[in-house]
Amino acid sequence: MSAYLQYCGLDIGKKLIGPKRGNIKGHFEDELFVRFHKDVLKKNKQHMFLPEEIGFDEKDKSNARQLIDSQDKTSLWGWKDPRTIIFLYDWEAILGEKAKYIFIYRPPDQVVDSLLRRNTDLILRFNPFIAAKSWLLYNQRIVNFCRETGRNFALFNFDDILKEPRHLVYFINKDELYQINEKKIEEIYDSNLFKKNIGLWRSKLVNIIYRKQFNSLWSQLEGLRIKNENTLS
Repeated sequence: MSAYLQYCGLDIGKKLIGPKRGNIKGHFEDELFVRFHKDVLKKNKQHMFLPEEIGFDEKDKSNARQLIDSQDKTSLWGWKDPRTIIFLYDWEAILGEKAKYIFIYRPPDQVVDSLLRRNTDLILRFNPFIAAKSWLLYNQRIVNFCRETGRNFALFNFDDILKEPRHLVYFINKDELYQINEKKIEEIYDSNLFKKNIGLWRSKLVNIIYRKQFNSLWSQLEGLRIKNENTLS
């Protein structure tokens, strides 16, 4: 989705993390924001998969403001880094009403299988159940943030965007001086890179054990998505 928004004209950073094993087209993540989040996690001795409740200290807040001030304000811009979820309230305090938050969620069984199949994270090799716990933690934080703030967010099921990408573009362009251009998502999306069939036995086991928790949180995500649909028409 970050690749698609960049294709539509959204500035997502000048120096992006390139292709790596498990993501052959690149991550489309701004190195500056990724490095900043990693530094905060490291300083607090936390891992991105299962972080405790942490926030920015005064130095972090200063560095975050410098990151924002360094951006080109002559076009619509943003960044993508899953670690942002850990620090949503810190970023909201810094950005205020200027920010728009786009949350995209995928079925937990697909996410778990993807994390385990790419085999790039040592922590998951030793404990595959962390993949499930991480999906639950991140998406629960998304749900809590959307419920508590109630503004400037759009929640999308991944498949919805594939069918109607105009809703995503509309949300970004709404009430903005600068605009991005809606383009055909088929020109950037490669369905061959997304596997929906769960093939690994480890993935199947994890999904069976966490099925009840997955279903509960999935219902919450879907409920918020439907509730938010009236702002995307």
